[in-house]
Amino acid sequence: MVGAYPAGAQVPAGPEFRVNTYTTSSQRRPAVTADGKGNFVVVWRSQAQDGSGYGVIGRRFDASGTPLGDEFLVNTYTTGSQTEPAVAAGRDGSFVVAWQSPHEFNDFGVFARRFDASGTPRGAEFRVNTFTTSSQLSPAVAADGRGNFVIVWRSNGQDGSGFGIFGQRYDLQGMPLGQEFSVNTLTMSNQMGPAVAADPAGNFVVVWDGPDPALSSDDVFGQRFDPSGSRIGTEFMVNAITTGQQFNPTVAMDAAGNFTVAWSSDQGGPPGDVFARRFDRTGAPLGIDFVVNTYTTDGQSEAAIATDDLGNFVVTWGSGRQDGDFAGVFGQRHDSSGARRGGEFQINTTTTGNQSAYWHAVASDPNGNFVVSWSSIGDGNGYGIFAQRFGGLLPATLGADPAAGPVSDGNGVFEPQETVVVAPGWRNVNGVALSFDGLASGYTGPPGPVYTIVDATATYGAVANGGVGRCAGAAGCYVMNVNAPAGRPATHWDTVFREAIVPAALGQSKSWTLHIGDSFTDVPRVNPFYRFVETLLHHGVTGGCTASAYCPAASASREQMAVFVLVAKEGAGYTPPACTTPMFADVPASNPFCRWIEELARRGVVAGCGGGNYCPTAPVSREQMAVFVLATKEPGITPPACGTPMFNDVPASNPFCRWIEELARRGVVAGCGGGNYCPAAPVTREQMAVFISGTFGLALYGL
Repeated sequence: MVGAYPAGAQVPAGPEFRVNTYTTSSQRRPAVTADGKGNFVVVWRSQAQDGSGYGVIGRRFDASGTPLGDEFLVNTYTTGSQTEPAVAAGRDGSFVVAWQSPHEFNDFGVFARRFDASGTPRGAEFRVNTFTTSSQLSPAVAADGRGNFVIVWRSNGQDGSGFGIFGQRYDLQGMPLGQEFSVNTLTMSNQMGPAVAADPAGNFVVVWDGPDPALSSDDVFGQRFDPSGSRIGTEFMVNAITTGQQFNPTVAMDAAGNFTVAWSSDQGGPPGDVFARRFDRTGAPLGIDFVVNTYTTDGQSEAAIATDDLGNFVVTWGSGRQDGDFAGVFGQRHDSSGARRGGEFQINTTTTGNQSAYWHAVASDPNGNFVVSWSSIGDGNGYGIFAQRFGGLLPATLGADPAAGPVSDGNGVFEPQETVVVAPGWRNVNGVALSFDGLASGYTGPPGPVYTIVDATATYGAVANGGVGRCAGAAGCYVMNVNAPAGRPATHWDTVFREAIVPAALGQSKSWTLHIGDSFTDVPRVNPFYRFVETLLHHGVTGGCTASAYCPAASASREQMAVFVLVAKEGAGYTPPACTTPMFADVPASNPFCRWIEELARRGVVAGCGGGNYCPTAPVSREQMAVFVLATKEPGITPPACGTPMFNDVPASNPFCRWIEELARRGVVAGCGGGNYCPAAPVTREQMAVFISGTFGLALYGL
């Protein structure tokens, strides 16, 4: 099957599938999240599976829908019922699950547990709420681009009147950021149904439904927060139309901070519809409420929403009897302007019995592939958890300035004044062959230079399932140009363009980043380390030794190296905890490198240079460098012992031999010439660029 889909419809990626493997009793209330690569996690409540009442169960899947291991128990406390799970993933695949539990109290509290990208628990479950009087219920969770997260819930009596909405922020290590905080400022009666969404920078918005003091009805309200947890503006009413009741809101936020809220409403009278409203990153409404569903018989309710990085979004809901039986799950896609992308579509294919449309969830990856999960009769004993993927194209590669490019030097770096071929690649995980093309738009960058799309179309053709479709040459790929301005707009000069996959039925999109070279005056294009240095700058590992110079021949110090390897591992913007009582006698807390050095020590990468010292300003040797990069990248790694040495000057008795040879096996290093490695030689900054970019797999273009 190649491209067998009607224009405007949504393309399923494979058939619907059962998520749970335990089929005794009932599985209900799924929640789902997706990471930056399209891998996803489904969590749900399962009756009696943990030995008492309900427990929270989860299962991980890769972007192709292949299970990543068996289902697993999330909670460790198993007395009574653990219910209402919520889940959120960071871009790196780490995730946090929150739920309500009677743990330690007669009333319910909110609990959570963190997991790394492999699904390994990061510690035990922990209590989220500090106010423990009465009940804390209905948790929702959102994560930013780095894995910091916020959990919100409704708390009985804490704000002085009925239920109020409260929250707690955490850093990516799971440490609380400040105290729990009140979200709502209006405290009359009950504030219910909280939902939360965050952008990659850490801005977040909380929505809920509550009484309108001016009307005898419930409406949807919201409050925005910045990455520090400070309020942005005041509480606001989401819905513009106040007829009837507005309830059960849900919210999604794109990479720029724009957000869309969807909710259930009986604005037009029973049986009800799903409404939505869009807002820009400043919180300004983009139009008024609009009805999402087009089928209006039998009642549409319990909306869920997900958005990609560029603001295209999908709303799903439960529809009574629309699928020909008791209840089904339906959806409607919209582009970033709010325009419909095709018509509403049915998500479940099994229609016999109740698909429990009111217990469903949706999650999108950054590029518009999404997965919907729901609870349904049909796993052999009560309700089970089912899911359906949609889309199935993942960004895979990006090349710029290939040798065939017009007016370019073929060095693989896009430089000012060049007209180059820009060649993306997309991996097909739909389940069948797909045929598609691409359109480029919005090429831009820092003010000053002129950014030009010379050819805005790319041809990928038919791509087999599991294959990568790449455009080829100037005739089949995008062609772009940047002029050479009088002055470079920034040392780290990145440009971006948007690619949209066509046909629209597939609907993926991506904002690709194109780094512009010639960044440092002392690293010319002919320098054999040029591309590696540009790669480190692009990933924020180092900005050079001055605003325009890199100092390529200078030695890299042990204190500098602590920063380089940690940023390469964790990403630009990472900052370890501040130092208090110093670990090393020669690294006081006032040393700006202290936090980085001590973080490496906590991770077991370094133990100092002897005598309680670290020797921060000493050069890093080539043999030490092998340990720095490998132990940081893969904690706990123990490379195989050396047998017959690879290098003449690194005998098997050298304690660094196993580390050096592991780097060589990975193709990171080939020695210093003449069959030698030069283990005691200091690492220069240009050599360091090779060590780090090679070990951590950093690419100048692409993902």
